[in-house]
Amino acid sequence: MFVRLVFQAQHLDLDFYDKHFEKDSYHDPHREPFRLWHPEFKDPFGK
Repeated sequence: MFVRLVFQAQHLDLDFYDKHFEKDSYHDPHREPFRLWHPEFKDPFGK
């Protein structure tokens, strides 16, 4: 059996997605990655 596991970890450029894609084209984990995954850091992209 061969299983390929592929994933991509990144912080999305939400302004880009808001400009070029429909509303809600990304989910809550993408909106608040620092609060969810890096609570020890201040969100540099926070609005």
